Amino acid sequence: MIEQALGNIDQARKFIDEAVEKYPQSLGLWRMSIRLESEENNDLPKARALLERAFKACGERARLMIADADLDMKEERYTKARTTLQEARDRFPDSEEVWLESIRLERLAKNEKIAAFLCASGLQRHQKSGRLWAEAIFAEPVHGRKKKSMEAFTVCDQDETVVVAIACVFMAELKVEKARKWFSRGTGYEPLNGDPWAYYYKFEKSMNTDEANKVMNKCAAVQPNKGIHWKAVARRSENWFLNTTEMLEKVSKEIEFPK
Repeated sequence: MIEQALGNIDQARKFIDEAVEKYPQSLGLWRMSIRLESEENNDLPKARALLERAFKACGERARLMIADADLDMKEERYTKARTTLQEARDRFPDSEEVWLESIRLERLAKNEKIAAFLCASGLQRHQKSGRLWAEAIFAEPVHGRKKKSMEAFTVCDQDETVVVAIACVFMAELKVEKARKWFSRGTGYEPLNGDPWAYYYKFEKSMNTDEANKVMNKCAAVQPNKGIHWKAVARRSENWFLNTTEMLEKVSKEIEFPK
C-alpha cells in the first residue's frame, strides 16, 4: 500500500478497512489490518478490537490464535498467551506455526525446559520440519548440540534453516572455518531466502574481515525476497523502498544468533 509506505497511516487504515468490509472472510486482510495497528501504530487495544472482529468473521483459525498470543506476548502476558497457544495446539495439532509460536513464548518467558519439551512434541507431528529441528538443536545443553545437529541434518539435509543452525553451533565453538562453510552452504539451497544471507553476513561482520563485503555482493546479485526475518523487516512501511544491501544491513542487525 503506497499510503502506508509514504507514512499516511490514516489513509492506509481506510484502504484496509474498506477491503475488509468487502471481503470479511479474508484472513490475510484481517492479519494485515492487525499488523498495521500493532506494528506500525503500536496501538494494541485497536489491534485487539480488530482481532475480535476477525474471530467473528473467520472463526477459530490457527493464525488468528497465534496473532492473539502474539499481542499478549508484546505486553508480557505470558500466562494468557500460553493458554491461547495450548488451546491452539489442541485444535490445530498439525499447524507447524502453532508449535513454533509456543516454543517462542517459552523462550521469551525463560522456560527452557518447557521449550525443549515442545520441540520434541512438535517434531513428533512434523518430523521433517527444519525450523523445529533448528529449535531443537538449541534446546539441547551445549554439549549435546553437535549430536542433535547431525540428527537434524540426517533428516533435513536440504533445509537451509537447519544448515544455518549447524553453522551457529560451530560459531559458538569458535570453529570459524567450519562455521563459514556451513553459513555459505545455507545460502545455496534457496538463494531467495534472505534469512541465511543475513546470518552469514552478520557472522562475517563479527569476524571483521573482507568476507562480509563478498557476502553482501553475492546477496545483492540474488536479490532475496523471502524468509521469516527478511519479510518481517521488509513489510514495515519505513523499509519498503530499501534496496537489497540496505535490507541485508537492517535484517542482520535485528536478528540474533541462537544461544
